[in-house]
Amino acid sequence: MALHFILQHLDSPGSYARILFVDFSSAFNTIIPALLRDKLFQLNVPDSMCSWITDFLTDRRQFVRLGTHVSDLQHISTGSPQGCVLSPLLFSLYTNGCTSGHQSVKLLKFADDTTLIGLISVGDESAYRGTTITKELKWEQNIRSLTKKAQQRMYFLRQLKKFLLPVKMLVNFYTAIIESILTSSITVWFAAATARDKAKLQRVIHSAEK
Repeated sequence: MALHFILQHLDSPGSYARILFVDFSSAFNTIIPALLRDKLFQLNVPDSMCSWITDFLTDRRQFVRLGTHVSDLQHISTGSPQGCVLSPLLFSLYTNGCTSGHQSVKLLKFADDTTLIGLISVGDESAYRGTTITKELKWEQNIRSLTKKAQQRMYFLRQLKKFLLPVKMLVNFYTAIIESILTSSITVWFAAATARDKAKLQRVIHSAEK
């Protein structure tokens, strides 16, 4: 399945894929029965089955035999037994909440083996936290986007002025709602911005001052 996702993505020109293989150490030993029971309950597993599994994993007794030597008996209340046919399934259910947070990342799980596939498409520009970055590192598109957002919010400032609100309140609104947009990541792009782009910013500021 992982290979299918990758090959399907690589059919598009300028596409790349990155794969991260995750192998949990002693994965089955990390299962906490109480948390597993909550997870099973969320997955609508019958209460009787939840109780049976919890009882099975809690207060287990085990010892180690080597020839004629036998260790002391130990009581175990965490993890799932190695070699138990249920352990891979229980661990998969236990980690069911671990999912991909982005459509470009595929998360494939099989028991305690997890594979993350990042599908990467090369484009002319990318956006990171509201800042548009082009492959030429030019900031015209970023400033155009910021000024457009700021101008859309100018409407609300004009409406507040009609209600004759105190100047201090209007300044606070401008600082929080409009200026915060214009200065987003400004230390990254302002020095490299052209005079024309800086003039666009100034026009928005002067408009707010009127």
